Amino acid sequence: MRIIFSSTGFLHASVYGTDEPHVLGNLDVWKSDGHWASLTICPSRDDKIGREKHLLLSGTPNLGFKVQLESSVERIMLNDPVKFDLGPQESNKVFQFIPEGDISDMQLDVTVNSESDDVPAYLKVSRDCEDVNENVDVVDYKGESIRLSFAEKGRITLSKVSIPPLTDSESTWFIGISIKNATGETKEDATKNVTLTLKSSFDYSYFCPIFVWVTLSAVLGSLVAYGGFHCFPITYTATESQSDQDVDSSTTDTDPLSSRGENIQLLDSLPHPPQSSSTAENKGPNYGATAVSVEVKTPTQDDERAELLQNTQESFRQASQTGNSYTHPREVRIMGRCYEVVKNWFKRGPKTYSYITGIVGCVLMIGAGQFVFANWRLMIEEGDKDTCFYNDFCYRVSPWDDIPMNLMISNLAYMIHGLILAISVMLMESKLFSHHRNRNSLPPRYAFSMGYAFAWALFFEGCFSFVYHLCPSKLTFQFDTGFMFVIVGLVVVLLYNGIEMKENEGERGFVDAANFFLYFLVPLYIFNYFGTLNHSETGLFNISTFFAFVIIWWIAISIWTGWKLFPDGSFTLTYIWDKKNRCKCGWFFLGFVAPLIFCESFLNNIPQAFLFTCIAESFIVIIGNVMCKWEKIKSTGTNCVKCFQVFYCLCTIILWILAGYVFDKKPTTDKALTPEKSRDYNQDCIFLKFYDYHDLWHIFSSHALLMTAYLVMFISQKRG
Repeated sequence: MRIIFSSTGFLHASVYGTDEPHVLGNLDVWKSDGHWASLTICPSRDDKIGREKHLLLSGTPNLGFKVQLESSVERIMLNDPVKFDLGPQESNKVFQFIPEGDISDMQLDVTVNSESDDVPAYLKVSRDCEDVNENVDVVDYKGESIRLSFAEKGRITLSKVSIPPLTDSESTWFIGISIKNATGETKEDATKNVTLTLKSSFDYSYFCPIFVWVTLSAVLGSLVAYGGFHCFPITYTATESQSDQDVDSSTTDTDPLSSRGENIQLLDSLPHPPQSSSTAENKGPNYGATAVSVEVKTPTQDDERAELLQNTQESFRQASQTGNSYTHPREVRIMGRCYEVVKNWFKRGPKTYSYITGIVGCVLMIGAGQFVFANWRLMIEEGDKDTCFYNDFCYRVSPWDDIPMNLMISNLAYMIHGLILAISVMLMESKLFSHHRNRNSLPPRYAFSMGYAFAWALFFEGCFSFVYHLCPSKLTFQFDTGFMFVIVGLVVVLLYNGIEMKENEGERGFVDAANFFLYFLVPLYIFNYFGTLNHSETGLFNISTFFAFVIIWWIAISIWTGWKLFPDGSFTLTYIWDKKNRCKCGWFFLGFVAPLIFCESFLNNIPQAFLFTCIAESFIVIIGNVMCKWEKIKSTGTNCVKCFQVFYCLCTIILWILAGYVFDKKPTTDKALTPEKSRDYNQDCIFLKFYDYHDLWHIFSSHALLMTAYLVMFISQKRG
């Protein structure tokens, strides 16, 4: 029931239920100059036919008033927008929605829009009318309502996995909208125009969007890997002594699983079973005997290979006993190659960077998963959508729970590309070793540890972004950026160390994995956490102390980097002026001035400023290395290869520009703002009715990172 009043003085109205001892509603009406005020009385949840209610009015003497009764709460229909105003006389509005059929087979979007974006308001959906009428600003653990705040627009999505669930087609839903004044900053005479719309949207069709996304990531990633593998090969130039050693060992190396320079195949050196009698006669009387009597030496230096060779010979003997023709099986050659590729991962040189990257990722994932899951679960139990910063206008639930399926699935691009890069690095390593018959001629530095580390960092970036998007917020953003710091740090170190591991890892010019993680990443994680804490409004943060420690750390890293770059006290004015050292010195100073560019943004969004600074550092280092090594780089490869390299680089640059444009110009949320202001950035899905602009950022940036990995590994080679 809805009661509308108009008075010429002070009027107090109270409504009582016959069987209910408490007051159902109160309303005070002052002189309104013709304006009306309303009091909404919710029906009892078990009241099917309506119960008797009493209205008690009191006020000033000689009071004049008008009363208008409506039999029920105003009803709203699907696809039928309702416009209304909220103001001092009516700051709360309640609607009821009674489904006319089964609507649980699709998501139900409850959308509000307003031109009054300077006045915040609440939107609440519940099965309980009193909850949206009297407690629209309250969250609880009943599991019967969902609430959010909005300024320009907002949307609550009900589905079969939401709490409360959209399953019962006969249940009445109540929708409440009220002006928000939790902070006391909203003016008492504020007004807000609102348009409320109900629509059915997503039909729980997951196969097509997920299949397209995974296929697109895998196919395009494989093409990028193929192009990078051939456009930017990893080469090795042996020293004179090593070349002589290769020649001397060529007559004694009998490793049957190694690819020789003469392209001798594994099975070409194995005994051939006899052919049929007619074939033997045509070839000569001794053809079969000659083939079988070929002796093959079994290498004793590698027990695994000897066992594989023995098994292969046994298969040939069995074929010869039956008199069947037997050719070289393709499966055996493929197995031999796979065996070599996998064995390189476990045995070829140190892989400290790779292993530590995996350890750090697994350990951090435990804490990140626990924290984000707790945040998300709190939001679900309270029904408070202001806890997590979603793009509610493109919110696609999963089949199992009320989570943003699209935002989480789009991170598979990083994981797929990380695995593709790891396989590609394995092939690079195997190819390099297979081209040199004597493994001892290759120093242990060719371990590709940094390449593997980059692959695992890309994979874990997808994992941490996947976890972060379960409940995006100011505090959980530190997990999304965690492995972006690792990636950009690896780029810098990879270009400094080179993909070649030093023979003596303790020498002064080498940055090992322990130094990198302990002195660079650990402090960065700590500062990033406290920077995040600054935006949590907990009061446990001192900005002056924070910046003091950041400056001390920055100076220490600068000194340490200079000590690495300029060994033996060579950092003098004469050294800097030397033409061959100007490039290195110039980019060194530019790299440590870059953080000053983002100083202004530190106070507004410290974690994002850290991220942008690290990304800027990596680009500076890449450009600096290309310019310093340009003469040597352009002399590598044929003209055809150079054309493909230029095309590859242009595609990489275009992808980075697209990714940066989408990230900066097409945001769908902003966790640094209030929840209602963040929702002003919400946008509808733009791809397959499942993915938004932030999902496009994921796939653009993932492909750009994969392409950059091959370019960086190519540049990082020591040339000349």
